[in-house]
Amino acid sequence: MKRIALSLLALTLSLPLAGAAKTVRQPGIEGFCGTRISTAAMAYARHKFNERRRALERRDRLVVGEPTGAAAVRVTKSMHVAVIEDDGTIFPPPNLFDLETVGVKFKKSRSGQRAKPFFGGVSPERGNRISIGDDDNRRINLPFTFRFYGVRYERVFLNSDGNLTFGSPESSSLPRSLGRFLEGPPRIAVDFLDLDPSVTTGDAGVYLLKEPGRVRITWLRVPEFGTSNSNTFQVTMYPGGLITMGYEDMAATDGIVGISPGGPGALALLDLSEELPVGRTSDAIAEQFRSVSEIDDMAAAAAVLSAVRDEYDHIVLFADFTVDLDGAIAYHSPVSNDIRGIGRDDFNLADLYGSDGRLESFVQMGSLAQYPLLPDRNIGPESTGITILAHEVGHRWLSFTTFVDEQGRRSDDLLGRQMANGDGSFTTTATWEGFSPLDQYLMGLRRASQVPPFFYVTGSGLDPAAGPDTGVTFQGQRVDVTIDQIIAAEGPRVPSFRQAQKEIQVAFALLGQEGQPPSAASIEQVSEYRQRLESFFNEETGGRGSIDTFLRLRKNAVVAAPGASALAPAAGGEPAVGEAPADAGEPTATEPAPAPSELPGRLDRLDEQTRR
Repeated sequence: MKRIALSLLALTLSLPLAGAAKTVRQPGIEGFCGTRISTAAMAYARHKFNERRRALERRDRLVVGEPTGAAAVRVTKSMHVAVIEDDGTIFPPPNLFDLETVGVKFKKSRSGQRAKPFFGGVSPERGNRISIGDDDNRRINLPFTFRFYGVRYERVFLNSDGNLTFGSPESSSLPRSLGRFLEGPPRIAVDFLDLDPSVTTGDAGVYLLKEPGRVRITWLRVPEFGTSNSNTFQVTMYPGGLITMGYEDMAATDGIVGISPGGPGALALLDLSEELPVGRTSDAIAEQFRSVSEIDDMAAAAAVLSAVRDEYDHIVLFADFTVDLDGAIAYHSPVSNDIRGIGRDDFNLADLYGSDGRLESFVQMGSLAQYPLLPDRNIGPESTGITILAHEVGHRWLSFTTFVDEQGRRSDDLLGRQMANGDGSFTTTATWEGFSPLDQYLMGLRRASQVPPFFYVTGSGLDPAAGPDTGVTFQGQRVDVTIDQIIAAEGPRVPSFRQAQKEIQVAFALLGQEGQPPSAASIEQVSEYRQRLESFFNEETGGRGSIDTFLRLRKNAVVAAPGASALAPAAGGEPAVGEAPADAGEPTATEPAPAPSELPGRLDRLDEQTRR
């Protein structure tokens, strides 16, 4: 039996990163990582949506004479943690469903779509009830050719969870997340949420009306899974590419309404009841309704960089309150890259996060309360708090590479790290054994000549979306891979081992909800993770790499003792212990984000590896 070290590259592909984030299941935190291809696109869309909401709120406050504010940031004296006290800027109010009085109409326009309000509501003409279960689908042959985002379709799949897809059905039990909506097949999301038509009674259920001039699907009083609530909505498709969506008696507060051309790409998040019409666009268009708010990562990063110097490669953010990351525990958001040979093209979105260009990654760790007080303690049978943190930080370099197989084709088939058994089966041995030699090469910490061959297993029949687990025995075919095969696909790493950065600068931050500043105990817990990451990274790279989490402050940074509010800081405003003040005149304001029209091309470069 041969044991090989963990490759984060292989582990994260087996989650997978390019697929849907999985529901967190305790114990075991299966699918803890919510890192996706479209993380940056979603972060940008949420940020712009929140900016427009805040602008409207500020306008309303000024009308009635209410003051406006901004998130307050302070830095602890000894803990080296940037503490953010939000005012609603970073963690905005929930966005509840509000389309019962006005629906949405989408019309084709060359290769894109247009959106307008629809006042037709839900028609009583429903057709015939069809049999469809929970997480189920039905194929519908259309009586006409339907054009959607410039592509002509002869059939559509009706998925029980309030949506239609083209090309393939999409009705799994994974979270009905914005990432799944955006990255999946071309989709019409009438109200994409976890519905269960199998438990409807009386005349409630899903109906299909199919005529030469229209196809109409109605969800009539269909409840969300595990509830007895009632939701009625309807979508009608017409031969000219017109789509209308109407709603009534909606009990669900969450859901996604919109259209997507499929696959990763740009996204416009809109207030569909207030911001229509929208002219021709080839981007996905949607509104996400949530009963629980989501953190605006870009605003959070900008808040941190208003207090600390723009000298950090990573920002790691914990929240001192409950947040929902679409079922995941944590995720990594790529900010910039200029490294060649790791499977990513050059891109730079740093200005969107408040950086002049230095920032490379943003790590969203979610709710602090879900992690053990001590980083090395288990959060489930297979992971500890520190391994989850290191996993997300490692996404800066890892899990994007392909290789050239024996047939000379580019392959992305790396599945995971296993141990071969004598009977031709394989057994998983651990979910974390450190950064492998391959990982360290991609991180710039080893030469290519120091990376031994490794292997993956294909044809196992296991679910590729399943999270890592130990002690799993299965059959399959071993496929050996060498570093030369990876270099053949991606090219050599540039900068090379000799020139690569060996010390990484990481800023840690803790976000408090409006009116609820983080406690001293929470700040101390984040500082424990901060200090442990320094030693852990050095250990798991065999002493080849290091992380520095020391905060270097801007001149006007607010310094306070742990537990003290930034709104009433300690006197003096001295810098953190051992740190000299920033240079006089150093700017603290960030440059404005580029106009929305600038982003799609930048995201195209970010996502290029997905279209090879």
